[in-house]
Amino acid sequence: MSYIRPVKFQPQRLEVLSSKAYIGQVVNILRKHRHYISDAVCLRVLRKQLGDHLRESVAKSVREELVRFGSTVIQKENWSAVRDFLSPDLLVPFLYVFYTADLRYLELPVLLRSVDRITVLDLLNNIGTPGGHDLEILKMRMFERSDISVEEGYLVKRVLRGFINIRSITLWKVCDNAMLQILGVTCRQLELIDIWKSTQVTDTGVAMFLGLEAEKPFKVCSTLKKILIKDTSITDRGAFQLIFW
Repeated sequence: MSYIRPVKFQPQRLEVLSSKAYIGQVVNILRKHRHYISDAVCLRVLRKQLGDHLRESVAKSVREELVRFGSTVIQKENWSAVRDFLSPDLLVPFLYVFYTADLRYLELPVLLRSVDRITVLDLLNNIGTPGGHDLEILKMRMFERSDISVEEGYLVKRVLRGFINIRSITLWKVCDNAMLQILGVTCRQLELIDIWKSTQVTDTGVAMFLGLEAEKPFKVCSTLKKILIKDTSITDRGAFQLIFW
């Protein structure tokens, strides 16, 4: 009896092949401009030439797929036992060129250098001011450790205020009580939040997030469907508040 099943090889769709080819060329161009971000003149030129062309000529859904695919390509390229700690992460110029406030999905992987994280946060803050972002899903896993700098913490709080349409947010390791309060006040459609290993989050932060001491609880009390609080400082008291409010 044979267990070999027939396999049908289906070629990739034309749009997939063209997207791969386009992203490959863009990554090659950005790699040549992978210098210190303090001199961002060429990045602004690239953003104007490449980014403006995309916004004017390509549908938003296609741009979203290009950003996802490009981020995946760069993450695979960055994975290595030997890392260059002097040059910027390639994701930084990629986002600088491609990210716009009308995108609905963004994933930020680990960035080893503090200057890279600050550059990305500053970019998000500038683009989201004053109208905010259209992002519905954000996965912010860019921090390796919880003890981030004062500047990084300040920028994270500024950036969070622009996510008025967010439905799902991942904020690993660095979330604190103040950030939770900002999310509770800002996010009117939040359904899922993941704050894994954010040890600075306590029961006080839960109360601030839900607005239990305000005139009336925040809207997040009625929209939230799932919250992941593993390895935080939230006790049974805070967990019960999340469940029953």
